[in-house]
Amino acid sequence: MSDLGTRMAAIAAALASAYPTRKVRRSLVDFNLLPKADLLAGVYTIYSGGEGDFTNVSQYVAQDGRQHIKLVGQIQLPENKDKAAAGVAIEEAEFTMIEEIKAFLRALPESLCLLELVSWTQSQQLEEPYGWILADLAYIP
Repeated sequence: MSDLGTRMAAIAAALASAYPTRKVRRSLVDFNLLPKADLLAGVYTIYSGGEGDFTNVSQYVAQDGRQHIKLVGQIQLPENKDKAAAGVAIEEAEFTMIEEIKAFLRALPESLCLLELVSWTQSQQLEEPYGWILADLAYIP
């Protein structure tokens, strides 16, 4: 396995260890193809988004780049008969997921790697009963 692939596998394993009730994957799968039990528990998928910000000065061409890592959280909420409250429930589930990611990054051992949260976005209540977050992470060499 490549060094980048080894890093991604190690991050996924650490995330699975930190949140054993969630499902952790390395391949992004559409909501419709995920088992309902996994979605009800919450699914985290981590994948590489490329690399950039290389040093590129004499003797350091294509070195010290920052790997861009995407972390997607997907969740399905049980049917909410109160449709007026469904959006808030989805937001709360998404807020819980992003807070888990923030806590995970704060607790990530330096010996594994350093990751920073660059930004994140959420479903904006548009796909009820599904919720999702997308966190943009950067590996710090």
